[in-house]
Amino acid sequence: MVSYESFCTEEKGLFDFYYKFTNVCADDSRNNEFCNLNNAQNSKDESIKKLYKELICNLKLVYDDNDPYLADLFPDKKKRCFYIRY
Repeated sequence: MVSYESFCTEEKGLFDFYYKFTNVCADDSRNNEFCNLNNAQNSKDESIKKLYKELICNLKLVYDDNDPYLADLFPDKKKRCFYIRY
């Protein structure tokens, strides 16, 4: 069985990727063009808007090979593993 410490050391790139993935729409992010609320299905529930915004933004960035926000962590898409936590 792999220890937590060795997993963290061996998979540091995945943790870095996850951190950027979960902060994609942070106020200090440069991803405003991806993270707008214009398409939030006109929901009045703020939690729905936030979920939609983060999920759509992340999916767009994962799909876009030319965007450097996530590409510098794992240029090989086969190595990109996601744990979506909302």
